[in-house]
Amino acid sequence: MGPRTVAVIGVVLAVAFAAGGCSGGQDDAAPSPTTGTGAATTSLTSPDPTTPATTPTSIGPPSPSVLPPPVTEPGAPTSATTCSSLADVLPLVDLLPRDGDSWPDERQRVVVDARRDAALYRQATGAAPPPLVAPLTALTDFTRWVADTVQDARSAVAARAAIDVYPAQGEAAAASGEVDRWRRTNCP
Repeated sequence: MGPRTVAVIGVVLAVAFAAGGCSGGQDDAAPSPTTGTGAATTSLTSPDPTTPATTPTSIGPPSPSVLPPPVTEPGAPTSATTCSSLADVLPLVDLLPRDGDSWPDERQRVVVDARRDAALYRQATGAAPPPLVAPLTALTDFTRWVADTVQDARSAVAARAAIDVYPAQGEAAAASGEVDRWRRTNCP
C-alpha cells in the first residue's frame, strides 16, 4: 500500500474517530488508527484464519433484493431516505484488499462489497439534499472504480497498487468525511 493511500485512509479514520469514535459492528480485522510523528497511518491486519471464507455465487451489480428498500412512507423527509440508504455502507478502508490465503475469495469480497456500496451511494443521491449530491456522486464513482479495478487485479498487492493511483483520492476522502458528518448530524 502506498503512502498516498495510507494518508487518505488515515484522514478518513481521523475524521471518524474525532467525530465520536467508530461505529459498532466492526470486526477485529478492521484497521486501527495509529499515530506516529504527527502523521495519521493505519495498519491493516489479516482476517481471522479460523473464520471460513464465504463465496457469493456471482460477481456483478447487486440485485435489487440485496439493497435495503428506501423509505417511501408518504411525507417521509428526504433525509430519512438518504439515511436508510447510507445505513449499510462500509467504511472505505474495508474496501481495501487484504492479503490472505485465497486471492479469488478476497477479490470477490471486495468486488461485491464495492458494487453494493456504489449502489447504496447512488440510491442515497436520489433523495439527498443538494450539498450532499456531489460527495455522494464522488463516492459512487470511487466505489464503482474500486470494484472494476479489483476485479481485474491478479493479486491483493496489485489491487492495492492500482488503488494507490486513483486520480481523485483526495476528493474521495473529503467526500467520505462530508457524508459521515452529514449522517451523524441528520440520521438517527
